[in-house]
Amino acid sequence: MNANKDLQANHKMTRFIEEAKAQSEMVLDSLPGVFAVINLAGKIFRGNQNIAALLNVEFENLADNQFKILLTSENWQLFSDKLSESKNQLEFGITFHMELLDSNSIAFEHVLNVRPINNPDYKSTTLDLFVITGNDITDVKKVTEKMSRMEAELQTAKTVQDTLFPEPSEFTSEKISLAGSYQPASECGGDWWFYNTIGNRMFLWIGDVTGHGVSAALVTSAARAAVSGIETQADITPAAALTILNKAVYDASKGQKYMSFFVVAIDLKTGACTYSSAAHELPFLIQHKDILDAKKFDVTYLPAAGTSFLLGQHPNSTFTEDTIYLKPGDGLFLYTDGITELVNNNGQQWGDRKVKQAILNCIQNTDSAPKFIHKFNESVHQFRQNAEILDDMTFFVFNLLKS
Repeated sequence: MNANKDLQANHKMTRFIEEAKAQSEMVLDSLPGVFAVINLAGKIFRGNQNIAALLNVEFENLADNQFKILLTSENWQLFSDKLSESKNQLEFGITFHMELLDSNSIAFEHVLNVRPINNPDYKSTTLDLFVITGNDITDVKKVTEKMSRMEAELQTAKTVQDTLFPEPSEFTSEKISLAGSYQPASECGGDWWFYNTIGNRMFLWIGDVTGHGVSAALVTSAARAAVSGIETQADITPAAALTILNKAVYDASKGQKYMSFFVVAIDLKTGACTYSSAAHELPFLIQHKDILDAKKFDVTYLPAAGTSFLLGQHPNSTFTEDTIYLKPGDGLFLYTDGITELVNNNGQQWGDRKVKQAILNCIQNTDSAPKFIHKFNESVHQFRQNAEILDDMTFFVFNLLKS
């Protein structure tokens, strides 16, 4: 009776072991990547479907094939060295990169791990046997290389775009002081500002392309090129300048990208300030109060110069202009909507009112445009609280100095 029970128990145990072995075989066969047990000579004793697929052999006929077939002769020598080296790395083995060749000699980049089989109870049968596991990273490598190329191209585009901005970014003479700041939301931005002298007038330029990135940067390049041509026209007006810029932006973007823009021409002899807008944010007019306290100012919007289309919307858009007169001590603050629409970590938007107050605080506590820019940037940082920048931020200030 006991003998029968023992036989039944042994039978159940044998079935359990066989089922467990079958389960383990299924697990090994379904392992992702490659799996094989080989010896120092490269003979395969066990492997999975992926190894069979690379060798283009039936899975049932995998044993006794050669792993070295998957490698070039040079790589096999390197691989053999890794096998020998791994004998001293029993726990984790050695991990390295190497190309495996399929049956058509097409190379696939793999990250491989080799680890010796170390079982003292079966030393005679496991001597010089190794477990090979690995994953195909060919696609990952291609994506990484592509991303690296794109990053390099993006950096090149950024380097080129940086040359579009005025150099230096601040300028001071006996009559004027100006300075600006630009911070893109990504490597390349769609904001652009500039200043130059045409005849006896100081021109101020600021624009904002819809969106940002490389495509937006290309449009700013077109605008900069157009301004280079405008510089040769001594009698150019701001409205006429926008007409030229509009054609340049339209041709560059094929009507797919638009650009808001504002251009100002200041006669340094008379203080006449003529300006024109292409649907851009109105600059702030900083007026010095003619009273005993020299640090009193009013900050208001520059009067609107009519309405207009964005640059690039229509090939034949026309623009209007207006003129005011600046007195010594007066100034202008030009900016893009990334300033007023700046959002902090609490979800609060800076807004026109707070920006106006920041301008007033800065102009009352500084005596030059560069110092104003530094202080205004501090105000931006204080409000932003290190929140992500969602849009390019560009601004600059112009002061007509007192004699």
